[in-house]
Amino acid sequence: MKICTHAVLAAVPLCALAAAAPGGIILGENLLNNHDAEAGPGGSGQVVPIPGWSVTEGLFTVAAYGATPETLQLGDPGPADRAANYFTGGGSDTSVAEQRFNLFPLASRIDAGEISFDLRGWLGAASADFDGALLSVTFLDNTLTEIGSASTGTVIRGIANPVGLSFFATDDLIPVGAREAVVELTFLRNTNGNAFNDGSADNVSFVVIPSPGPIALFGFAGVLGFQRRR
Repeated sequence: MKICTHAVLAAVPLCALAAAAPGGIILGENLLNNHDAEAGPGGSGQVVPIPGWSVTEGLFTVAAYGATPETLQLGDPGPADRAANYFTGGGSDTSVAEQRFNLFPLASRIDAGEISFDLRGWLGAASADFDGALLSVTFLDNTLTEIGSASTGTVIRGIANPVGLSFFATDDLIPVGAREAVVELTFLRNTNGNAFNDGSADNVSFVVIPSPGPIALFGFAGVLGFQRRR
């Protein structure tokens, strides 16, 4: 898997990348619903509703920038086009939320090695603790057996992460036999006594696209500027 951090990419017109696939999948479109945490309210650490995401572990939540001195501030490093809210870990050591995507409509093209994915987002922490964020995708076959995965983000390395969000991305071919994709956003709290899991994320994206094609020429430039589902 290729991993790119802090990338600066030129925009590519949507018409060069987006194309309809059978079954409602739009190639070249960010498939994540509520990718930017703006579809529901932002809190200050308490659990709030998160449309589009299924929380599978912990107290995964959404906070508003600047809600308290401990939350991310609008002036902290992060996406230039951020809005009011971001995803964060709440009061759990580990907090996870997911979205699942049916890849059966693309089965023949996936098995021919013609479909790639791009996973990206702004990930980090709201304080200089050892907390972190991880964005991942797991590919399952028709028996729901894992056949491949990729991830990107910040990890706990024994040193404090800087405050704010950094850009991370990874892309590759979707593995032959994949019939479902599970995208997970995970926040990890170091067990050093801090009350809040400060792992944080904003503007996350999961895109599938024909390959070879525009991905080879443009590296999925501008994906976060494409059509977005909420």
